[in-house]
Amino acid sequence: MQVGVIGTGALGRHHARLYAACPRVDLVGVFDVNRKSACEVAAQTGTKVFESIEGLANACAGLSVVVPAHLHHQVALPLLRAGKHLLVEKPLARTVAEGRELVAAAKEQGVVLAVGHVERFSPALAAAAEVPGPVRYFSARRCSPFPPARPNLPPRGCEVSVVHDLMIHDLDLCLALMGAAPVAISALAQSVLSTHEDFVAARLTFADGRVADITASRLAPAPVRELLLVKDAGHVSIDLRLRQATVQRFADGQSVGEAFPVQETNPLADELADFCAAARAVRAGRSARPQVDGQAGLQALELAEHILAAARDRK
Repeated sequence: MQVGVIGTGALGRHHARLYAACPRVDLVGVFDVNRKSACEVAAQTGTKVFESIEGLANACAGLSVVVPAHLHHQVALPLLRAGKHLLVEKPLARTVAEGRELVAAAKEQGVVLAVGHVERFSPALAAAAEVPGPVRYFSARRCSPFPPARPNLPPRGCEVSVVHDLMIHDLDLCLALMGAAPVAISALAQSVLSTHEDFVAARLTFADGRVADITASRLAPAPVRELLLVKDAGHVSIDLRLRQATVQRFADGQSVGEAFPVQETNPLADELADFCAAARAVRAGRSARPQVDGQAGLQALELAEHILAAARDRK
């Protein structure tokens, strides 16, 4: 399948590199408004720089959209309407209204719309299935240092809130693992170094009494990406950054813990391969969807907006 990459910044260059190494995929080119960046990535991956998004799209069946989040809708909507399969990096869009328009366009055209919630492909996440039963309590903490300044641009990710930039990964995981949307939300937010929220802590309550606590910060001294999943038969602790997991089992009045053997995989490579497989299937006339489709991305975006609304109501 012929693919292209729109946006060759910190993440887009990895999309291009992995597509170039992916079996049954032909990376036909890249585009970026920063031509120097595009040329560097094209040279590294043995591909071509296109002068416009339209020119690249005309040569491709599928594309990765890896531009700043506030541009996702502007870039992706014409491509979907032109019948292109897309992998749009998270968040799906800047607003729920924009996200809905993208999902509707993909449905109308019968094309694949995948969303880059790469944590779904983390090999450490497999530990969650080691303890049977539903997740009773979900806890996630995701922190990073404030990103460095960029010429003529806001620091990377700061064009949106920390909820849309970092927390949305854990919102997607929470919705997938809890299997439901919350019925009540409380949240606290702080804007410190940017014009958007830089720290947010949220508590989600579900209809059956289950609870999730989710915290995201871009004010931390060091990166953290940790999950705790509490089940009746035990606890699962997952470090998504280090790709490590510990399983604590309860039986016969005892608690026994052990490290979970995490496989060595590349989550982004697996995400791209999943997108391409779904797009190839649809092109062949078969029904298929990626592991994280547009609807899942939209649900995470809706939850993000509810959390920000709860935090802003509290001020």
